Amino acid sequence: MIGNNGGGNNDGRIILVDQKDKEWDITHAVEEYGFVPEDFQFGIGFGIIKPIFDPEFVGFGAKEFPDANETFLVLGYTQDNDTRAYPIADMSRHEAVNDIYGTTHLTVAY
Repeated sequence: MIGNNGGGNNDGRIILVDQKDKEWDITHAVEEYGFVPEDFQFGIGFGIIKPIFDPEFVGFGAKEFPDANETFLVLGYTQDNDTRAYPIADMSRHEAVNDIYGTTHLTVAY
């Protein structure tokens, strides 16, 4: 939904309202850069895709560990000889992982 200040207070702002009823002020983009409000694709709303918190990892030899002949894409990270792999298949559904390596906080984004 697009309108001038969804609250009815005609202050001249151009507002988008997403599927979660969050309002987005796009006035600057329209007035300064010539964006067309009807062309905005603002998705399904903020916070809909939940990140992974405290991911669980399996080590070599575990039943869930991939077969040596299996091929798939991962995002990888190594710190202090600790390497972790985040499968793209999981990342494409969550887009972000919040992980902790000792005292280092890390966000992996896809």
